[in-house]
Amino acid sequence: MRTSTAEPAARGALLLGGCAILVLFGWVMLRMARLVTRPVHTLSEAVKRVEGGDFDTARAMLPAVPSADEIGTLTRDVDTMLG
Repeated sequence: MRTSTAEPAARGALLLGGCAILVLFGWVMLRMARLVTRPVHTLSEAVKRVEGGDFDTARAMLPAVPSADEIGTLTRDVDTMLG
């Protein structure tokens, strides 16, 4: 069986394309993970400030318009608690 010179080139292009898709997928997943974890981290830091008695800084750390999910509910509750 004879192989043409186009087969290795096509195989290499397919491998390169697959690697590019995997890298892009990984980047998108990291961005999505940050979208989820950043509000949790910010809320956690604000609660630590409340624990230390620094209420003004804690309130300033909270977003002006909380999201409509569970983290947004917790953020509104912390804001209400701060007065």
